Amino acid sequence: MIMVALYMVTGCSDDDDNGGTALHGQWHLVSVTSGWTGTVDEFERGIVTWTFNGDTGKVVANNASEEVYAGPDSGTYDFEEGPWENMCEQSLTIDDNNYGCLEFEGDEFTVSTSAVDGPILRFER
Repeated sequence: MIMVALYMVTGCSDDDDNGGTALHGQWHLVSVTSGWTGTVDEFERGIVTWTFNGDTGKVVANNASEEVYAGPDSGTYDFEEGPWENMCEQSLTIDDNNYGCLEFEGDEFTVSTSAVDGPILRFER
Protein backbone atom coordinates (compact mmCIF):
# COMPACT_ATOMS: atom_id res chain seq x y z
CA MET A 1 0.00 0.00 0.00
CA ILE A 2 2.82 2.38 0.88
CA MET A 3 4.57 1.54 -2.43
CA VAL A 4 1.41 2.33 -4.40
CA ALA A 5 1.03 5.69 -2.64
CA LEU A 6 4.71 6.49 -3.18
CA TYR A 7 4.42 5.65 -6.89
CA MET A 8 1.36 7.85 -7.26
CA VAL A 9 3.20 10.81 -5.73
CA THR A 10 6.53 10.41 -7.54
CA GLY A 11 5.62 8.41 -10.65
CA CYS A 12 3.34 11.00 -12.19
CA SER A 13 4.61 13.97 -14.08
CA ASP A 14 2.88 16.86 -15.73
CA ASP A 15 4.23 16.66 -19.27
CA ASP A 16 1.66 19.17 -20.42
CA ASP A 17 2.97 21.94 -18.15
CA ASN A 18 3.57 24.89 -20.43
CA GLY A 19 4.22 27.55 -17.83
CA GLY A 20 0.89 29.18 -18.64
CA THR A 21 1.85 30.10 -22.21
CA ALA A 22 1.78 28.42 -25.62
CA LEU A 23 5.22 29.96 -26.18
CA HIS A 24 6.83 27.79 -23.46
CA GLY A 25 9.82 25.85 -24.82
CA GLN A 26 12.31 26.26 -27.64
CA TRP A 27 11.44 27.77 -31.02
CA HIS A 28 13.55 28.04 -34.19
CA LEU A 29 13.33 31.13 -36.37
CA VAL A 30 12.76 29.89 -39.93
CA SER A 31 12.04 33.12 -41.80
CA VAL A 32 11.77 36.88 -41.58
CA THR A 33 9.59 38.72 -44.07
CA SER A 34 10.21 42.42 -44.47
CA GLY A 35 7.01 44.40 -44.00
CA TRP A 36 8.28 47.15 -46.25
CA THR A 37 9.73 45.26 -49.23
CA GLY A 38 8.26 41.77 -48.79
CA THR A 39 11.75 40.23 -48.97
CA VAL A 40 11.89 36.83 -47.27
CA ASP A 41 15.08 35.74 -45.50
CA GLU A 42 15.15 32.07 -44.51
CA PHE A 43 17.20 30.54 -41.69
CA GLU A 44 18.53 27.03 -41.08
CA ARG A 45 17.25 25.48 -37.86
CA GLY A 46 19.46 26.38 -34.92
CA ILE A 47 20.85 29.68 -36.27
CA VAL A 48 18.32 31.65 -34.20
CA THR A 49 16.40 30.12 -31.28
CA TRP A 50 14.16 31.63 -28.66
CA THR A 51 13.50 29.53 -25.55
CA PHE A 52 10.58 30.73 -23.45
CA ASN A 53 10.02 29.83 -19.79
CA GLY A 54 6.46 30.71 -18.86
CA ASP A 55 7.13 30.02 -15.18
CA THR A 56 9.86 32.67 -14.91
CA GLY A 57 8.70 35.07 -17.64
CA LYS A 58 12.14 34.84 -19.29
CA VAL A 59 13.19 34.15 -22.86
CA VAL A 60 16.70 33.09 -23.84
CA ALA A 61 17.60 34.31 -27.33
CA ASN A 62 20.44 32.65 -29.21
CA ASN A 63 21.03 34.75 -32.30
CA ALA A 64 23.89 33.71 -34.59
CA SER A 65 22.55 35.72 -37.52
CA GLU A 66 24.85 38.53 -38.52
CA GLU A 67 23.47 39.41 -41.95
CA VAL A 68 19.78 40.20 -41.45
CA TYR A 69 17.45 41.28 -38.65
CA ALA A 70 16.48 38.27 -36.53
CA GLY A 71 15.18 39.74 -33.28
CA PRO A 72 17.10 40.54 -30.12
CA ASP A 73 20.81 39.85 -29.67
CA SER A 74 21.76 36.71 -27.77
CA GLY A 75 20.86 37.03 -24.09
CA THR A 76 18.18 36.48 -21.46
CA TYR A 77 15.23 38.86 -21.40
CA ASP A 78 11.88 39.36 -19.69
CA PHE A 79 8.86 38.70 -21.89
CA GLU A 80 5.13 39.38 -21.68
CA GLU A 81 2.08 38.47 -23.70
CA GLY A 82 -0.87 40.80 -23.87
CA PRO A 83 -2.97 43.00 -26.10
CA TRP A 84 -1.43 45.57 -28.43
CA GLU A 85 -3.75 48.55 -28.22
CA ASN A 86 -5.89 48.92 -31.36
CA MET A 87 -3.84 46.23 -33.16
CA CYS A 88 -4.44 42.72 -31.75
CA GLU A 89 -5.51 40.80 -28.67
CA GLN A 90 -2.27 38.86 -28.25
CA SER A 91 1.16 40.39 -28.78
CA LEU A 92 4.69 39.66 -27.60
CA THR A 93 6.87 42.12 -25.70
CA ILE A 94 10.52 41.27 -25.04
CA ASP A 95 12.59 43.54 -22.82
CA ASP A 96 9.99 46.34 -23.17
CA ASN A 97 10.06 46.10 -27.00
CA ASN A 98 6.82 45.07 -28.70
CA TYR A 99 7.55 42.47 -31.37
CA GLY A 100 3.96 42.51 -32.60
CA CYS A 101 0.90 40.34 -32.90
CA LEU A 102 1.18 36.63 -32.10
CA GLU A 103 -0.54 33.98 -34.19
CA PHE A 104 -0.26 30.24 -33.55
CA GLU A 105 -0.87 27.43 -36.03
CA GLY A 106 0.09 23.94 -34.95
CA ASP A 107 3.80 23.83 -34.13
CA GLU A 108 4.42 27.27 -35.64
CA PHE A 109 3.92 30.84 -34.58
CA THR A 110 4.41 34.22 -36.17
CA VAL A 111 5.04 37.52 -34.47
CA SER A 112 4.34 40.46 -36.71
CA THR A 113 4.38 44.23 -36.83
CA SER A 114 3.28 44.15 -40.48
CA ALA A 115 0.33 46.44 -39.65
CA VAL A 116 2.93 49.22 -39.28
CA ASP A 117 5.23 47.96 -42.10
CA GLY A 118 7.39 45.96 -39.70
CA PRO A 119 8.76 42.43 -40.13
CA ILE A 120 7.02 39.09 -39.76
CA LEU A 121 9.08 36.51 -37.85
CA ARG A 122 8.03 32.86 -38.32
CA PHE A 123 9.11 30.19 -35.82
CA GLU A 124 8.78 26.40 -35.66
CA ARG A 125 9.17 23.99 -32.74
